[in-house]
Amino acid sequence: PGLDRMVGYMDALKKHDVAVRQEYILYGDFKAKSGYTLTRQLLREHAEVTAIFAANNLMSLGSLQAIREAGLSIPEDISFISYGSLQPFEINQSGGITELAEPAERMGYECAHLMLEKISTKRKGNRVVKRVSLEATLVLRGSEAFPVNRKP
Repeated sequence: PGLDRMVGYMDALKKHDVAVRQEYILYGDFKAKSGYTLTRQLLREHAEVTAIFAANNLMSLGSLQAIREAGLSIPEDISFISYGSLQPFEINQSGGITELAEPAERMGYECAHLMLEKISTKRKGNRVVKRVSLEATLVLRGSEAFPVNRKP
């Protein structure tokens, strides 16, 4: 999934004629601590950054903490989008955080279906690998707005 998200990000930039800036792309481990550490690094090394897209909701939590600690407000100072919902974490932000929401219930169904199918298969050894792709939904909550207090 991480590679798919990266490819989607790169495709979107190319589609809109936005140059890919490799120095703005930081790789984490999908945990809050790496989101925090990487956001601190990004803001320290590239003060010109006006938007952050976090690759999952846990990294978003860490990233949001680093943004707050830097004294920045969303979206006034920096735009923010999370891949994955922050609703379970009860993140209270004026206007909320824009997210790419995954169909969690459908994901659970597909996982259970694949497991049951695997269990019911009598054959041992090599099995066919199945890939299931589900669409995420962009939920706009205001944090994607262009920051009014920072210059691009």
